[in-house]
Amino acid sequence: MKILHIITGLNNAGAEGVLYRLVLNDKRNKHIVISLIDLGYFGSNLINNQVEVHELNFKKYSINIFGLLKINKIIKESNPDIIQSWMYHSDLVISIIKIFFRIKIPIFWNVRNSNIPFKITNLKLIIIIRICSILSYFIPAKIISCAKSIQKVHLNIGYKNNFTIIPNGYDTELFKFSYKKRNTLRKFLKLDKIFTIGMVARWHPQKNHIFLLELLNKLKKNKIKKWKVVFIGKNMDLNNQKFNNLIKKYNISDHCLLLGERYNLKNLYNIFDISICCSLYGEGFQNIIAESMSMEVPVISFDVGDAKNILKDIEVTVPIGNKDQMYNLLLNYYKNFFNNSLINDSIGQKARNKIILKYSISKMIMNYNNIWKI
Repeated sequence: MKILHIITGLNNAGAEGVLYRLVLNDKRNKHIVISLIDLGYFGSNLINNQVEVHELNFKKYSINIFGLLKINKIIKESNPDIIQSWMYHSDLVISIIKIFFRIKIPIFWNVRNSNIPFKITNLKLIIIIRICSILSYFIPAKIISCAKSIQKVHLNIGYKNNFTIIPNGYDTELFKFSYKKRNTLRKFLKLDKIFTIGMVARWHPQKNHIFLLELLNKLKKNKIKKWKVVFIGKNMDLNNQKFNNLIKKYNISDHCLLLGERYNLKNLYNIFDISICCSLYGEGFQNIIAESMSMEVPVISFDVGDAKNILKDIEVTVPIGNKDQMYNLLLNYYKNFFNNSLINDSIGQKARNKIILKYSISKMIMNYNNIWKI
């Protein structure tokens, strides 16, 4: 089959990464990608891998008549069997094209946002979501979501109950632990014999960095030594004055390493002894949790989004805001690390096995192919 994907943009983010992995690893079908805004990080990589990509330069959350005409022209010329739209802006755009140009090709929406009704304040986006909730009864053959929590949120705001859950899939050969890389990187970063905590999250109130700083301050007050926390994500660097001031406020500057935004995380996971997720809201299927697990890194996470399902039978999730429980879990992993215990390694291996069994890239591709046959 020939699949035409329409996505809002191709920057380094969750949905964009899933589309990228799907297109490059699905050898059964031919894929064409339209980015409404720009090429971003993944668009350039898709082109380098001989994937046909179209960049339309829409403004964010806007509808451009010339852009609509161009998309319709691409549809006519490429004659796809399926059109797969990703996220609200794209869902609305392809719906308008279907209505006004009367295209007969089956359309599948991909809805991935669980911020509703939490923190969406952009009026244009709110209007688009409301329109899409109405159009969901008429336009898509199916609505695909990566998490049950996302489905529930959208049903609550009026979307048609026409959802199929396809969890994100991961290349477990790409995200594979390496002792050699671990030793090299930890030596370079001066982390040898240091318990290393990883937090991969952009600078945003949703990600709740302050909570982790409070937790780490408690470690220091209790005279727990030989640990470091590595912060990775957009604006998680020395230029973020507000965050650096908070680190000083909590008196943990000597324990923090800020690596900023990174496009290639697979090597950096090797340095972690534990991965922490303390988001307050808005998560669906957390890539960071699954990628950490694939790399045999144990995870401590708040019970947000689908974290409980991903971590089930591996580790308990922590009720949002429960500092004592998260602290105790962290302390247990710390003690195991210095007691030469194999418990952490065993949990990591069990976590990787679960990703291989339930969340592999091949399983995700199979699920997409099955739903596209409808």
